[in-house]
Amino acid sequence: MRWVGGLGAGLGFRSFDVRAMVKVEPKTTALLVMDCQNDIIHERGGLAPWGFAAQVKERNLIASINKTIAASRQARIPVIYVIVAYRQDRSDVLENCSFFSAVKGMPVLEEGSWGAAIHDELRPQPEDLLVVKKRISAFAGTPLELLLRSLGRTTLVLTGVATSFVIEGTARDACDAGYHVVVLEDCCAGSSEEMHRFSVEKILPHLAMIAGSKDWIGLVRGLPPSD
Repeated sequence: MRWVGGLGAGLGFRSFDVRAMVKVEPKTTALLVMDCQNDIIHERGGLAPWGFAAQVKERNLIASINKTIAASRQARIPVIYVIVAYRQDRSDVLENCSFFSAVKGMPVLEEGSWGAAIHDELRPQPEDLLVVKKRISAFAGTPLELLLRSLGRTTLVLTGVATSFVIEGTARDACDAGYHVVVLEDCCAGSSEEMHRFSVEKILPHLAMIAGSKDWIGLVRGLPPSD
């Protein structure tokens, strides 16, 4: 099985033998859907001026992620949603960098709000799992690693927004923790196409395998589902 097609043609990555590079089995794999919340990816979201929502629409991201989720569920690969949500008084928002400083001064991603909720078109199912974070990486200060270890997951497939924030941050932490990491390029978006491409072309290939959703879907549909 080789991953070929749209990604290789668009960004110049060579195709490769998946099984030779990473062990992909439903019983050891998890799909992460990260920060796909109204304030971040909805056109009326509080962070829409930052460009994420426009890129999500331009890249048809929701459709690609939905197809990936459906194929993963069919193979009984756990789908783990990761969201960022803060207290209304913002006491759990750091000010040590410009990103957090900006968020602290905005009424966005508040616990229990429409803005912090997962986009309706990507709504979780009862069997899906949820991790809430306060920082950029899905691992920072969350029980994600304990959850993954308890489920016996060693391969992580990353999707979500933004490529240069949650995807990069999570890929770095996952790599350091010893996980195999796969990033689905067409299931990620940045604040601009330029930012996305820089992450995918210059940073993420050193931390993860880069592939497209069609390649991943084709692979998991050819695997026997986990027990």
